[in-house]
Amino acid sequence: MIKKKITKNINTKVSPFQFEVKQIIIGIVGFVAALLTYFAFRDYMPFDGLIWIIILELILVVGIGIVKINDMSLLAFILRLAKTNDRRPYSNRKGVFDEDDFDIF
Repeated sequence: MIKKKITKNINTKVSPFQFEVKQIIIGIVGFVAALLTYFAFRDYMPFDGLIWIIILELILVVGIGIVKINDMSLLAFILRLAKTNDRRPYSNRKGVFDEDDFDIF
C-alpha cells in the first residue's frame, strides 16, 4: 500500500461565522464609528438623513474590511482589477483583423 503525506489544514478562522480576527476588529470599529456618528449628529440632522449616513458608513466599512474575494479584501480586489492589463489574445488593440484592411468581397 502506498502512503501519502497530507498536510494539515490549518484554519485561521476563529468565529462561528468563519471571520478572521482582523475582520471582527474591523466590524467592531465600524459599529463604534456608526454609534459615534449617531451621537455626534443626532441634534443637528433629521433622523432619516442621519440613518442613511450611518448605513452608507457601515456599507463602506463592511465592503472595505470584511468582504473577501479570492482571499483579498474588496478594496485590494478592486485595485488589482484596475492595475491589470488586458491580456486577452485578441483584444481591441491587437485583433485578428485590422479594420482598415477588412473587406467582405
